[in-house]
Amino acid sequence: MTIALQPGNESPATDMAESPPKGELRKHWRVLVAAVLGNALASTTLTFYTIGIFGPALQKHYGWSTGFVFSGLLIWTLTTLFTGPMAGRLADRYGVRAIVTVSALLLSPALMAFSLTGGSPLLYGAAWVLIATVGAGTTPITWSRAINNHFEKHKGLALGISLVGTGFMAAALKPLAFWLVGHWGWQGCFIGVGLFPLISAVAGWLLLAPRTEVDGEASAAPLAGSDGVSLKTAFSTLRYWLMLTGIALIAIVVGGMLPHVETIVSKIGFSGRDLVTIVSVLGISTAFGRLSSAFLIDRFWAPAVAAMFLFVAGGVMLLIPAMPVELAFGIGAIAVIGATAGMEIDVAAFMVSRYFGYRSYSTIYGVVFGVYSVCVALGSITFGAMLDQAPLATIFAVSSVLLFAGAIILLLLGKYQFPGNQ
Repeated sequence: MTIALQPGNESPATDMAESPPKGELRKHWRVLVAAVLGNALASTTLTFYTIGIFGPALQKHYGWSTGFVFSGLLIWTLTTLFTGPMAGRLADRYGVRAIVTVSALLLSPALMAFSLTGGSPLLYGAAWVLIATVGAGTTPITWSRAINNHFEKHKGLALGISLVGTGFMAAALKPLAFWLVGHWGWQGCFIGVGLFPLISAVAGWLLLAPRTEVDGEASAAPLAGSDGVSLKTAFSTLRYWLMLTGIALIAIVVGGMLPHVETIVSKIGFSGRDLVTIVSVLGISTAFGRLSSAFLIDRFWAPAVAAMFLFVAGGVMLLIPAMPVELAFGIGAIAVIGATAGMEIDVAAFMVSRYFGYRSYSTIYGVVFGVYSVCVALGSITFGAMLDQAPLATIFAVSSVLLFAGAIILLLLGKYQFPGNQ
């Protein structure tokens, strides 16, 4: 296949021809480090994993309800549905380096602005809209573009590694936010968390800057001349809507299970040290699922890899109500669920590149990520209500059906349209 190139630019395939695939990780380590830090310090991470700490403080200080405080996440996801594709379009046009740097620099004061809401529900909602708008460029939408620009043979593994940092940051953020609230109050917590995006901005500027004049990346896919389809063309294909639907169904389960995992494990019958042990496995298994799926999609058809995880997780969920309340079974079940939750974002990013190419990659993936985020929020709200009214067997059955349906839909995607050098 011949790819038309703009003068002075080169495609990922051309770069791979000049640089052996086995040297990708070594050659582009700067991009990978920047993406790890960027995803770990993205607006998604900094808000999702701290709201459980500063939320109760806001409730106590202003008398707000739990539902109102956590509605901020829904506001964020709905806004991201629109701002995510916009950030992606800007990254496609102007390059990753410029967008992530500017976005991170703006995200910092936006997070600090939470401390200035003064108890106004309107300003509280506006703060979430502001974060979702200026912080859209710090999400995996843009960072995955940087990975796709450089990695071909090990694209999946690089995507997986770039997202592993979110798990470690999530583990560190909760105790840090708790400490900040305890010593400096909830206002101090917002200011402290607001400093983190500055690290991402510096990383994006310094680690990506030496690479090209366009977006600070060596051998990046040319933003105007890359092989691929436009967002309009993608929208006109059945394949895009199948992918979007499959990802949405998975997101509902992920959003429904992960935020309520402590409640679910408790309702199963675990308590005390066993409960803590089981829940602690979630983070490890999520990282394992992310890396193992990333390794596999470089070697096998990505929809089949995703389907394998989904079928196993769905089957385990059907069996959980009949399992004995024993620690080993609890750890095994949560490990499977965590591994499945860990594989979805990097597999989705990989499939977008293989089915729709690089031309409008960030814009197309921005829509996918936006829909994913909204469905995660809807899943959290829906499953939260179900936990108050429905038996666990029903919740697990619904989850299984959604995962099975998502797997079957992804298997309908067919062969890659832009297979690269696989």
